[in-house]
Amino acid sequence: MIDFSPIGFSLPAGLPNKEYALSDGTVTVMLDQSGGFNLIEYHGPRRTDAIRRSAFYSREFWRGPVFFEEPAITFELAAVGKPSPLVFDNLTLAPFGVAGSFVTDKVEVAHAVWICGNAIYVEWRANHQLDISLCVNEGFLQHGNVQATWEEPLFEPSLNALRYQMARNFTAETIEKLNTRHRHEACSLIGASHAATHAVADGRRRLTMRVPADEAGRFIIVFAEDAIEVAWRLSSARHERDAALQRQLTRYRRLAERAPALTLAADRPDNPCSEIIRTSPLFAESTRREKNPLEVGLRASTRGYGLWNGWDGQWGAQVLNAAGADDTARRHLNFVDATRGPNDAIVMVMDHDFGPIHDRNFCTPSPERRLGDGYHINHEMWGVANLHQYYFRTRDRATLERLYPNFRRSLLEIRANTTPQGLCGSCFGGTDYNAQLGRPLFAEKVENCTLTNRLSGSEDMGVLYNGCTLMAELAAHLADQETIDAALYIISALQRHYVAIFYDPTCGWLYDCVWWKENPVNHHHYPRTTNMLALNGYGEQLLLDHLATFATFIRTKMRHPHVGLQSAPREHPPDSPFARLDDNWHQNATHETLKLARLAGDSELLQIQLETITRYFDANKTILENIHHAHPAGRLKPENVFRTNSWWQNMTVKAWWNGIVEAVAGLRYERGQLEHLPGDSGHDTTISNFHWGGHVWRIDVTGRGRWIGQLTVNDRQLSATHQLTADATSSAQHVVIRKTDQPPACPQLLSAGATAAATTADSPGLLELNLHSNGFVPLQLYCPKRPAITLHGTPIDFHWFAGTSQAVLHIARRGDLRITIDCR
Repeated sequence: MIDFSPIGFSLPAGLPNKEYALSDGTVTVMLDQSGGFNLIEYHGPRRTDAIRRSAFYSREFWRGPVFFEEPAITFELAAVGKPSPLVFDNLTLAPFGVAGSFVTDKVEVAHAVWICGNAIYVEWRANHQLDISLCVNEGFLQHGNVQATWEEPLFEPSLNALRYQMARNFTAETIEKLNTRHRHEACSLIGASHAATHAVADGRRRLTMRVPADEAGRFIIVFAEDAIEVAWRLSSARHERDAALQRQLTRYRRLAERAPALTLAADRPDNPCSEIIRTSPLFAESTRREKNPLEVGLRASTRGYGLWNGWDGQWGAQVLNAAGADDTARRHLNFVDATRGPNDAIVMVMDHDFGPIHDRNFCTPSPERRLGDGYHINHEMWGVANLHQYYFRTRDRATLERLYPNFRRSLLEIRANTTPQGLCGSCFGGTDYNAQLGRPLFAEKVENCTLTNRLSGSEDMGVLYNGCTLMAELAAHLADQETIDAALYIISALQRHYVAIFYDPTCGWLYDCVWWKENPVNHHHYPRTTNMLALNGYGEQLLLDHLATFATFIRTKMRHPHVGLQSAPREHPPDSPFARLDDNWHQNATHETLKLARLAGDSELLQIQLETITRYFDANKTILENIHHAHPAGRLKPENVFRTNSWWQNMTVKAWWNGIVEAVAGLRYERGQLEHLPGDSGHDTTISNFHWGGHVWRIDVTGRGRWIGQLTVNDRQLSATHQLTADATSSAQHVVIRKTDQPPACPQLLSAGATAAATTADSPGLLELNLHSNGFVPLQLYCPKRPAITLHGTPIDFHWFAGTSQAVLHIARRGDLRITIDCR
């Protein structure tokens, strides 16, 4: 049987929160802790309007109604005595499967469920002869799939298998000239490894086989769209089981071996932060769906989201990028690029056939709508972030050159629709569902979508600033001056106007969004923790002097006695349907709020978040999308805590993972070079096995304080810099950082983006940088007081943040540069 324990991670007794899903290829299986499968989902390559391609399920899509409580497929084992149900317990989880064991009637039984492509393997082995039954509760046949009805199930003795298939209902013509006589909406076969018997009673269909002691018994479930092809797939799955398992284990072991490790000194060895760093890349890989040999989609979460999109998948890809999953990261970039809409933009939602669709749930506009005119600006910028991260980690220039042109076209289109203030129509532009949140209705029908071209969100414009900075660096490596100029226009405009437009000084927070086509600008005030997505990547540079104010606002106004932090202040107007959000913690902004706490030096806010992470991860070993309280009396009602959440969702996994890497370990990797993030986590930490730039890094941080007292890389001392410059003579890089609370007397290089910079001539009040520029360098500096900055002796402009003593400047010049920072 399969032993995942050396490379997987264990789930507690039962499955947390009722369900846990496994995915691979075009198949998802949703396990039920009571034993069995709540859902099997298959999405084939044909476009259809059917609710599902093929599915066995006891629940509707995502948070829909329950058809019947028990799972759609259960298993019964009979060894000594009467049959007893299988219970998924003491499981070890890998991306493509689970394995476990239990004892029934003194018989030891090992079991595993795993997926490879379109085949699901359900396996047992025991030290005693077993009678094993797969039981299908066929009540699901009457629910859903109304556009494609189920045919009568049947048992085919020649295949030793049960057949379930749906009548053909293609709503789009097939391009290929295929013989469709045997084609269906979907075909599935449930085959047994040993001679099986078939029986039907009380709405249940059973396939039963007898397995001798110490032999493996298997049910194999396969899918296709052709009645003949599915039989061939079953035969192949039976014969190729060992080779298929070896491929899965090899892929998974490689990822597990490259996943970073985080250690907190003087702490428990299974610290939740450490477990999250280790296991999150494994989860993100579990959402991988093969489209073809060049493309991989990433499913949104472990449950319910039967779609792939420009949101969750790109967040999961960032974790895989950082964990060294080169193949998946590259193929997901290919997938995102190939599924652009008619306007060449990355869309919110791709349907089950990986094509762009209009998502009525979120009221998104048509994919034909122009970029910068109320389309998904942040999806485009997250794609840029993934490409930037992938390129500067791997230096895979061929992939950069292949994918860059579409991102270039998008940025130029955004620039053409940008105002002198740097604003354009953005993605969600703030909170969802304008009608529910009191937004005005416009005369033009198209304007009343969530994404309106009159709307710019504080978070989206921060994401745009980050994406433009990253895009300018990529453009510099390809000598694309037009794109550098376009990016700089938006960067400069946002730098000048963002605070004036989005900062609300009356409460010390950000306006949710603005209707910027009105004069004066119409501000929509709806404070949420997700406004902190404005700090995404370089976005923090827009708000450096307001970070302490934001941290205080979150800690005082959004503090919750049970869930840690809440999504909105309790004094939010109670008449809003979203008023109960003050009892939720939505964690897709965990990265930015953790980073905020560190940069602002708010140790109390940092501790609140880490305690919440510890409490909830300890409880069920999952990452929760939101923590729900919602009890009118203001006291904890435990049954409500998990009522409206999903778990292990890619957006939240990335938020927790990045937040811990930055705020706890102090490692920033999103700007092309590894950097140490200013601030203090309150812990001595070690992050090891971090694969970056052709090196494997170990970073040890000791001592307390915001500043670096001493920094060495492979015993080579670096000064006046937070950039971790690799020693080119060794593949292994060992960084040792000793912290101090004494502010430095000379300027400090906080970031030079993807450019490696050497610090020279550092002395009190003076710093000189030498670097080679490909055409664009974003610099972020700490100075004890406002400096004079010169390039080759000529003064240059910069943006000065007096409250945090930081300077931000962008140098669009190629060649060897000598920069002097003088604040004597």
